[in-house]
Amino acid sequence: MKALFLLFTLVFFNCSQALQNDKNQTIESVESDALLKYSPERKIGDTLLVHNFMLISYSRTLKNPEWAIYKLNQERILSENNARRRNFEPDPALKNGTAGSWDYSESGYDRGHIVPAEDMDFSEDAMRESFFMSNVSPQLPSFNRGIWKKLENAVRKNAAKKGDLIIISGCVFKDGELSEINNGVAVPNYFYKILLHEDAQKKSAIAFVLPHAESHSNLSEFAMSVSEAEKICGFNFFHKYGASTEFEKVLNKADWIIN
Repeated sequence: MKALFLLFTLVFFNCSQALQNDKNQTIESVESDALLKYSPERKIGDTLLVHNFMLISYSRTLKNPEWAIYKLNQERILSENNARRRNFEPDPALKNGTAGSWDYSESGYDRGHIVPAEDMDFSEDAMRESFFMSNVSPQLPSFNRGIWKKLENAVRKNAAKKGDLIIISGCVFKDGELSEINNGVAVPNYFYKILLHEDAQKKSAIAFVLPHAESHSNLSEFAMSVSEAEKICGFNFFHKYGASTEFEKVLNKADWIIN
């Protein structure tokens, strides 16, 4: 009788776990599908990678992510899961064409996250995605650990304050200014982040475009409207957005935590 009870308990636990896994997978799939409406144009990206917690437009020619989109909210910021950091690994959705972690060895550049690992520490699966090499670009150490990190922290402060944010993060290559590290991995000239907050009353957005160089300036010097960022980056950020995009033309710094 005891053995039968243990068998029933084990079967019930496994079924419950399977149902929970299916539920989590459904939530993640719905999230990645919902992000498609925010997709920017793909100027250099030749491959669209649809993961559970982010979308990535990847250039196998330049071996860099063109852009990535993800959602961040107060619940994720305040999560106490603290998923463990991981080693960088190839993106399983790409059989070839990505940079390898070894391409950065002795290059003088950091493996710079486009979607920050700290934004993904609410889930082990999300954290793993942030360490795919498809989410990495060469960044100068003084940039990656300086002004870029400062911007990442500001993004998290805004998500904690506002709730749901849609974030587009990426890099820009200027014609005629291309430099490379090992194995033809191109070095970006600019990095950017676009933040969009939507609620029933209004939509608000802010953009930051940073030259890829050490900087001790305040982030406010790089803050601009989405329309201004589009002129620098050379493409339309919300070209699939079905509703009005008037929010692209307006920047109200008072709506945002900038430094």
